[in-house]
Amino acid sequence: MCNKVIGITGKSGSGKSTIVKMINEIIPNSCVIDVDKIGHEALRNPKILKNLLKKFGDQILDDIGNIDRKKLGAIVFKENSKMKDLTDETYPYILQRIDNIVKSAKGIVILDWILLPEHPIWKNCNLKILIKSDSQIRRDKVITRDNISLDYFNAREKTSIEYDLKQFDLIFSNDYMLSTSVNIAHSIVKSLNKYN
Repeated sequence: MCNKVIGITGKSGSGKSTIVKMINEIIPNSCVIDVDKIGHEALRNPKILKNLLKKFGDQILDDIGNIDRKKLGAIVFKENSKMKDLTDETYPYILQRIDNIVKSAKGIVILDWILLPEHPIWKNCNLKILIKSDSQIRRDKVITRDNISLDYFNAREKTSIEYDLKQFDLIFSNDYMLSTSVNIAHSIVKSLNKYN
């Protein structure tokens, strides 16, 4: 079992994954759980794929029969009921995978997830961290990185979480400078022993 869980969250494009990677490099034998990757894994699970096709039809598939996340996103970001259909299918898988990894890890676990404060694992995080960034710079970064339109970005943002700042042990503002990211990573590692 791991000895501590660092929970790091922030909106898409805030730079949290870069900081998580740096922390992982500083702390020997630490384990990173990238929940977005587990979410992608869930969409490839045959049972989940079958159930999603029943709910959404083959309009969510790409040319080779895999789920096209942009096509799926265009549907779920517009309708709350469709988002619930998606989360009802994928979240049990995602949360079980997180639980299994945390239980089997030997050292520090670094949990990276936008929606982290909305889920039960949040209460088990020893150190709760929010990474913030300028909204316009973040928007432009995400649109370029994910090759999406402004409308798609705005629809996705509307379904995203609004953070309660009182929930966090540490809050950092990220300006995307390498030196800033390095300083944030080192500050988090130094703070780890202060929180249980």
